[in-house]
Amino acid sequence: ADNPPVTTWAPALFVYENSSWSDSLDLRVGGRVEVVSLDPDGMRSQDFIPFACSAGPFWNIDTEGVYSLGINASYAERAPNAIELFSEGQHLARQIYEIGDSNLNKERSFGVDVSFQKNQGILTAGFTPFYQNFANYINLAGTGEEIGGLSAFAYEDIDAYFWGFEFESALHLDRIIDTGSNFISIEHQLDFVRARGEDENIPRVPPLRNIVRGNYSYGQSLDASVEVVFVEEQEPR
Repeated sequence: ADNPPVTTWAPALFVYENSSWSDSLDLRVGGRVEVVSLDPDGMRSQDFIPFACSAGPFWNIDTEGVYSLGINASYAERAPNAIELFSEGQHLARQIYEIGDSNLNKERSFGVDVSFQKNQGILTAGFTPFYQNFANYINLAGTGEEIGGLSAFAYEDIDAYFWGFEFESALHLDRIIDTGSNFISIEHQLDFVRARGEDENIPRVPPLRNIVRGNYSYGQSLDASVEVVFVEEQEPR
């Protein structure tokens, strides 16, 4: 895209605290504040102060720490970037004419996720469902027009919500048979997310993915892995 040169300055400060309520229950709290300044050549500069925080309990269900459960609630803000604010021109990699909006506000979201994990044994696994509700979600949407032979797309802010889950598991073969200093595992990962905004699906959201991965390591001197990714067909709904 034909974007003006932009000088970006974004220092940030964050804090994280893990407080033990008992031998099996912790409270995890985090926060972050950022100062974002974008100064484009020939255009009005933009300044934002995004803030984010999260908190939730983490519970070791059994005394050995084999099973654990975590719940996390969060509020997050994100400043629009230079492309979203100031873009105006052809984006040949996408084959679109891309139009920014210098009036965009900070993206804001409220979310919650729950994490259940099995941390020890021959088979380890984790399951994490999540939900995220956005105000001023920055979306790139088609305008229905053509400029210079390319379809025009403009950045806009809309209300939206995301939900889905992540599942991962690992079979530790070196715990079944004695392999000495050789550590071998087979892992599986499943990712699913849906996104809706203003009674329609949000574009450019990844479809369901299955990932199978084989890991091998020898002590601390060698690590190797092979990964295969299966991606479902992306269909409009």
